Amino acid sequence: MAKIFREYLQKLKTYDKGNICFLLGVFLIGSAFPVGILFFLASLLISIFKNKAYFFKDRWNYPFIFVSILLIISAIINFLNPYFAETNKNYPTSILIDLINWLPFFICFWGFQPYVRTVKQRLIFIKVIIAGSIPIFISCILQFWFNIFGPFESLNGLVVWYQKPIQDIGGLSGLFSNQNYLGSWIIIIWPLIYYLLKKSKKKFEKSFLVLLLILNTFFLFQTSSRNALISLFPSLIIVLGFKISLIIFFIIFGFLIAASNGFFISSPIIKSILPMNIILKIINEYKLINFQNFPRIIVWRFGLNFIKERPWIGWGAGSFYLLFRERGGNWNAQHLHNLPLDISYKYGLIVSITLTFTISLILFKALRKILAEEAISITLDKCWYASTLSILMFQLN
Repeated sequence: MAKIFREYLQKLKTYDKGNICFLLGVFLIGSAFPVGILFFLASLLISIFKNKAYFFKDRWNYPFIFVSILLIISAIINFLNPYFAETNKNYPTSILIDLINWLPFFICFWGFQPYVRTVKQRLIFIKVIIAGSIPIFISCILQFWFNIFGPFESLNGLVVWYQKPIQDIGGLSGLFSNQNYLGSWIIIIWPLIYYLLKKSKKKFEKSFLVLLLILNTFFLFQTSSRNALISLFPSLIIVLGFKISLIIFFIIFGFLIAASNGFFISSPIIKSILPMNIILKIINEYKLINFQNFPRIIVWRFGLNFIKERPWIGWGAGSFYLLFRERGGNWNAQHLHNLPLDISYKYGLIVSITLTFTISLILFKALRKILAEEAISITLDKCWYASTLSILMFQLN
């Protein structure tokens, strides 16, 4: 162990400060989010300072610059003339604060590229993010098998491991505040763990990665996040192929439907293993004959009508649940549960269409390049792409 540690220290000496800060951010972003953000910020500032002369030479930055201008214009208009200023005093402020959800990420898109440009850099990234996932696995084990609940705080409350009782939130969440956050993390790292497993030649390392992959898959079901489960399948198709993925899909779907009808779940031991929360959700929704009764469909229908009213500048952030209740919604829907629709509602159709088209074009070009280079074998970039596609699909629902 000491030898391995010395080797890693030696490798770190060859890295510049920006790379080191970036990797520390990757390692900490899951288990100590605020601290990880600080390291990301440091690495971003270093990258901007070193590469600022190349910013306008990258043509992919142009649509994001255009979108940034439109975001700011929309936010200012809605801030000066807020629709819900009288009913909610926080609404105008939330319009401006929401810009933080977008503008920094456009800069990150360009600023982080020097840290993941080569295959070697991306391989190191994968190893670091999986290492950073170990605390998340530990939190899930403590929550699921040992009933150890939090919240646990450190650094005067800056870092919080929520560890909520599973029965209170309906699914495994680990250190996150919501089981969907855990589900999104799981689908991000699943193809990355699989890649390292396929390429590993050391027995101990391979055994450890097999354990991580089993735990990762098991915890995915225990989150009860149907969205995360569905979003994993594009990743499986890219990594495992269409035929194998289709077989896995039918096995899982058939098993869950059978369980939802009472098979397999009579034994207390089996009940303790099966993901009962997601099974019960399927039972409840399986009984909905009218597809239009699904909550997502209701929210999307409301959202589309709202977008028609303000197609160019949107309604501003933080207003959907207010407008939803005002127009007849009977629960507190906070947002549209679909990223393109949510952007259209907040900032208008031009912003949403530009962002969606740009990201789709990047994905298309990347996929064409990956398939042209390696159509069959498991490659790092193919698994990297699979991880990206899964989290983007997650944001669609």
